[in-house]
Amino acid sequence: MTDVEVLRTATPTAVGAVSGQSVGANQPQESNATKPVLVVNSAFLQEIKDSNPDLWHAMHQLRQLCESEGMPSPLLRSLVRLLDDLRDRWAMQFALEESYGYLKIPAASPVDPSADRFPRWKSDLAEAAQSQHCNLYLMISDLAEQAEELQYRGVTMEQLNRLIERARDFDCAVREHEQREHALIEDAFPARQ
Repeated sequence: MTDVEVLRTATPTAVGAVSGQSVGANQPQESNATKPVLVVNSAFLQEIKDSNPDLWHAMHQLRQLCESEGMPSPLLRSLVRLLDDLRDRWAMQFALEESYGYLKIPAASPVDPSADRFPRWKSDLAEAAQSQHCNLYLMISDLAEQAEELQYRGVTMEQLNRLIERARDFDCAVREHEQREHALIEDAFPARQ
């Protein structure tokens, strides 16, 4: 079941949990007519992804480096350069996606304030995907800093293996995030027959 299908059948508590927001009595409740919703600007988001082949190539290089075997020092030097490059590329990618790929709009129609223009569950999915940008950027920044520190202080094979494992975790988190955004993009376009 996709994220979209799960949230269509989810309870409000589950939807809040997916979006990273707590749902409780202590929170002031805004009506759907006043609370803006976050929507995916599908065409721009896809264009942003398609126009950055260097980022995807660098991610492929990271996977290859994580699978390669070699002496710790040369492998670490390559990782330091690549992780530093990836940190900069992801910063730009996330900035573009958040500026042009996601939009906050009024939930209600100006003609009929009681009618939702966009279902809340779709907005919750978009918020959950967008909120992952910060965590992913922090992950790649931490990896780049850790690699630089290991290069400066010296590295053992055990330390290098831990760094490589964390890089694999980052790659996995990026893939899951990209699948989530792809599902949001696909959901915006009606099925083609």
